[in-house]
Amino acid sequence: QEHFGIQLGTILARTKMDKAPPIFTGFTAEELNACEEVKRKLKDEDFPFIRDREICLCTLVSKLRVDKSVEKYKGLMKTVKEYNLDFEKLGSQENVASLRNYYQHNYEVVPKDNDGLGVMWINGDTIEVEKESEIVNAGIVYWMAVHSDLATLRDGMTFIIDSSTAPDKKVGNERKLQKTWLTIPLRPQRFYLVGASAFRRFLTNALIRVARLFSNNKVLDRIRFATMEDVRAAIPPENMPPKLGGQKKQATEAWILDRLSLWKEPLPNINKIVL
Repeated sequence: QEHFGIQLGTILARTKMDKAPPIFTGFTAEELNACEEVKRKLKDEDFPFIRDREICLCTLVSKLRVDKSVEKYKGLMKTVKEYNLDFEKLGSQENVASLRNYYQHNYEVVPKDNDGLGVMWINGDTIEVEKESEIVNAGIVYWMAVHSDLATLRDGMTFIIDSSTAPDKKVGNERKLQKTWLTIPLRPQRFYLVGASAFRRFLTNALIRVARLFSNNKVLDRIRFATMEDVRAAIPPENMPPKLGGQKKQATEAWILDRLSLWKEPLPNINKIVL
């Protein structure tokens, strides 16, 4: 069996020189074993796209269930291919910089919720067909950044879509994009849709009903139409977006790159670690 990479001792030695330790240093033996098993299964199937970071993201969000993790990883990679994204450059500085406009307007930096878990905060908008690939690219990279800490990987996160400024316009690709987003592994403890007009509530409910016919995704059961007061009850005041009274944060682009830098080491081989 091919080894995953460097020994944990080497990782720990390098962290003394870095301001933040690589995320793998906090993985338990059980988590490392599960990631290793997922990677082994993918290799046995000659799956063409294999990366430690994405394997670990899918595995921990899927609660270490190996077969489910393999399924989720394949679904994610299918989406990457469907939208002609560059698998090797998803988290690169070049790719993130190319998506700056989306990160400035559609994605907020909200460090933690009241439970210490990550927050995905998306400012809803209509997505024109010609922009689908770019917004899926931006969404996947943002998802990876939000999940770049152990608490969020293990225990889930809060998901907020704020549609208060989104136009009431149906493009025709809503069902396609909803199917796309369901391929991304998520474990939201709360899922709030905020500021949805009557038109958007109708459209969202219709999409959810259709999605239930093709998926048993538990994420659908967590979706709740909410007020901003509901959101404020779940997020510390200082962590709210600045436009809503929170403290000023890093630019989303810089925050994403900092978070993804925590995956700077390859997955250590569990068999090389003295526990």
